[in-house]
Amino acid sequence: MRCSVRLLLYTLMALMMVCLVDSSVFAKDKESKLPPQYREWLDRDAAYIITRGEKAQFLSLTSDAERDKFIDWFWAIRNPDPDSPVNRYKEEHYRRLAYADDHFGTGKRVPGWTSARGRIYITLGAPKQMANYNGYSRVRPMQIWFYESNSPALPPYFHVVFYKKDSVGDFVTYSPYFDGPQALITERGMTDTNAVQEIYRDLGQEVAHTALTLLPDEPVDTNSPRPSMQSDVLMSQVHDLANTSYNVAALQRRAAMMTVSSRLLVGGGTLGTLTVPLRDSDGSIKLHYLMRLMRPEDFVLAKSADGSYYISLEARVEVLTSDDKPIFTQERNLKRPISSEQLEQVKHKVLGYEDWLPLPPGHYHLKFSLGNPVGKVAYQAESNVVVPEIPSTGIVVTPLVSFTSAEAVAPALSGLIPFSAAGVRFSPLLAREMNYSAATDLQFFYQIWAAHRVGGEAAGNVLEARYAFGRPGGLGEAKIITDQVAAGQIDSTGTLLTGKKIPLGDWAQGNYLLTLSLDSPDKQQQASATMTFRLLLASPVDPAWDVFDGEAISKDVQTGVTDYQRGLCLQAFGRRDEAGSAFLAALAKSPTREDARSLLVNIEAEQNHFSALAQIAREYPITASTDDRTILLMAGGLDKAGSTKEAISLLQSALKLKSPNPPVYLTLASYYRQLGDTQTGDDLERKGHELAAQHP
Repeated sequence: MRCSVRLLLYTLMALMMVCLVDSSVFAKDKESKLPPQYREWLDRDAAYIITRGEKAQFLSLTSDAERDKFIDWFWAIRNPDPDSPVNRYKEEHYRRLAYADDHFGTGKRVPGWTSARGRIYITLGAPKQMANYNGYSRVRPMQIWFYESNSPALPPYFHVVFYKKDSVGDFVTYSPYFDGPQALITERGMTDTNAVQEIYRDLGQEVAHTALTLLPDEPVDTNSPRPSMQSDVLMSQVHDLANTSYNVAALQRRAAMMTVSSRLLVGGGTLGTLTVPLRDSDGSIKLHYLMRLMRPEDFVLAKSADGSYYISLEARVEVLTSDDKPIFTQERNLKRPISSEQLEQVKHKVLGYEDWLPLPPGHYHLKFSLGNPVGKVAYQAESNVVVPEIPSTGIVVTPLVSFTSAEAVAPALSGLIPFSAAGVRFSPLLAREMNYSAATDLQFFYQIWAAHRVGGEAAGNVLEARYAFGRPGGLGEAKIITDQVAAGQIDSTGTLLTGKKIPLGDWAQGNYLLTLSLDSPDKQQQASATMTFRLLLASPVDPAWDVFDGEAISKDVQTGVTDYQRGLCLQAFGRRDEAGSAFLAALAKSPTREDARSLLVNIEAEQNHFSALAQIAREYPITASTDDRTILLMAGGLDKAGSTKEAISLLQSALKLKSPNPPVYLTLASYYRQLGDTQTGDDLERKGHELAAQHP
């Protein structure tokens, strides 16, 4: 049976590249008419990294000037640092091409970049580890490459195996299912069981395991071997990595960012930022942020044809890990009319934009951008942010946030509106704006996070807060104010919103440092925070007017976008169980969120949670947009959970909804055979074989 479907391997390796024959011929015809230098760029330089959409766009161009511009754009949107004149991605890609030609070619006849090893090297880079197995009489020459991946499209750890057919020629990619362990053995006609035993005897248990699955964590039985279909699904993703939904979405985000970057970029402190993590009433953490300009003229109001005014802005925050690995990008496009009365109120004020990010605890690098589409200007700033862990013991204090005013908000909006918590919304100040006079008061808020209601159950237990402030270098000027906070005010999630208002009176002018020290009731735990401010002679004026996009925020919450983004953060920090819960929450709110479904299914499949995969398949029906790997993983979960008939039903639905592909037919055939229906299994396998023959 394996021999009869061997051709399906090549189709499996290109699951997402199957297209209609006539369109393929049409594309090839246009490609053949390209000038040589552009044909070489398309067929060699960009062969493994260009998306189908990009290729179609490139082939539609009619002039060399357009092609040159496209190629520049192609590399620009892949540049990890758009502000740098050096494109590290492009340099690394051409280094990989050169390395592949130098190390994997077989003379002029077969360039290294076209070889199996060359393709994998160019696509994934150098492996973390590489093992060579040569000189064994019973086992063919092999190479096993081990990879660690941060791509959501791939497992975190996997192998790629190469071997020489008939022990001669170049290395080819090994498939556990379609080739099988016997392909690695020199003796012909050997069963998988005997082949695995030979490999185990000569090369050890780890290699024998790899002969059955490329996934180190996938359990296999070397005594009763059954090669893994999931390994071949993995290889299909590797071979078509450019066209995965994750890569395409990332390129679209970079393209959008490049659109903004094509405007005049202004940095140098024009855009100020403020961030503070706050917990909601349910205990979840959001990072609230403010982007505010420096001068009123930094942002221009637009005038409509009818003479009315409006504000149009683009706000963007790129969320990256502390070592600059992208996690997600939040984008807002806000257009809002301004009445004549409002115009008089705001025309002499600076503009600020407020929002929040669903960030769990961790270290982040944030890139802020506030753009004016009318004036073609984008202001930028960056910040390194730490969202603290919720303590298992003791207490944590969030940063101190100075504010100009506070107002009550409806309980349902508390936490949803930026800079709101416990039913109060604040109008914050940036550090550069914290200028006070003797006639004003210093007022600020912060949250206390506790492991539980620290001492709240015992009457009289208190938290002692000490505020020490003074001018650095001002001997004898330090002042200390001590407050007590009843521990019973900490809510059931372990959170308390509090703050302080301090009259400045006749204090001396200058720069001040304020330090908060907070002691737990037993005096065994302490938390602290600091802030600086300035005392001036003249009364400062609050020149700011801040806006936020409440409609977009509400939509993100209701449709699961924020749950999905939180899951991406958790996944980036290796907290896959929590990430899975976040993706499930996103899917529950929007059952057609295929990005959340795919990542959730990957997490459950990596841990062999077959009942969870089966539950996902039952509760969230597939759509035409559900990717094939996700469908096969869910079907596998149903099958291994003892529901083979449901697995069959799922795959039959996929054949109705999506373009049929050989792996689905093959898997469906195997399920029918499991149930004893060999005739239907043979028919489905034949259909898969015929389909593969149409698209060699």
